[in-house]
Amino acid sequence: MNQAQLREQIADHFNESELQNLCYDLNAKFEDLPGKTHRDKARELIEYCHRYGRLDELLQRCQALRPHLSWELELRPQPDYNLLPDPQKSRPVSMRNLIISFLAVIGITAILVYTLKLMPLTTPAAPAALQPETTRLATAAATPMEMELVADPDCFESFFQGIPQERLSTLEVGVYDYSIIKTEQSKDEELGLLFTSFNQPLGAMRIFPFPHNNMFKITAVVDARCQPVADYAEFDTGFGENSMGGGDEMILQLGTASQYFFSLYFAQYAQEHTIEACFRQLSP
Repeated sequence: MNQAQLREQIADHFNESELQNLCYDLNAKFEDLPGKTHRDKARELIEYCHRYGRLDELLQRCQALRPHLSWELELRPQPDYNLLPDPQKSRPVSMRNLIISFLAVIGITAILVYTLKLMPLTTPAAPAALQPETTRLATAAATPMEMELVADPDCFESFFQGIPQERLSTLEVGVYDYSIIKTEQSKDEELGLLFTSFNQPLGAMRIFPFPHNNMFKITAVVDARCQPVADYAEFDTGFGENSMGGGDEMILQLGTASQYFFSLYFAQYAQEHTIEACFRQLSP
């Protein structure tokens, strides 16, 4: 099972008192964990154990307390960004290049001196009357990030054509466990997602959910100008091309400047059955 399913299992089979004891066993303060609800505390306990390398200890403790349940956690590999070259490291300058540069400067200086000696001396003309000049301010060129956020507001209406308005959702960067499909809505019809940063469109996606197979099929992805994005996922999630499993975390490349973590999963809270989404920027 993935981390989303682990959270559901802990929340369903441990009450608040038992969850507090579990936190005590793992040296985590229950009252210091972010979140107000029981499920929020379960999620933050998993994040705490993952952050401090105690995830195996958490699973062993859960197995001991609830031996009739399976506590095997599947962790998918993440790309190692430490292997990327450091653009700030400059190459050493060789002595040969220094000598060539020095000789070039001397040559250019000698040519300028010789040219000035050949020029005849002329009497400077009287200065012309100063005339008022109208200056024009140059418009600064947009940065790559600004260009990424320049969107066509009308193109998304065409992109989402055929999907009912109530099945369209907006995901702002940083959203976590956001319900894009409510309990009363169908879970097996196409839906649309608009990705934004400070309310500026980054791109959009059309998705078909398959609740009985716990998976989602991505039918189309576009950037901020509704241009198709072919290589939007950095690695295969294991469900084939253009597909992802419930709870899997995909790395999206919607433009030229940034990457984002994106995941979907089917959630069940008591009598509520929803589809939840997470969307956050990849830390540099």
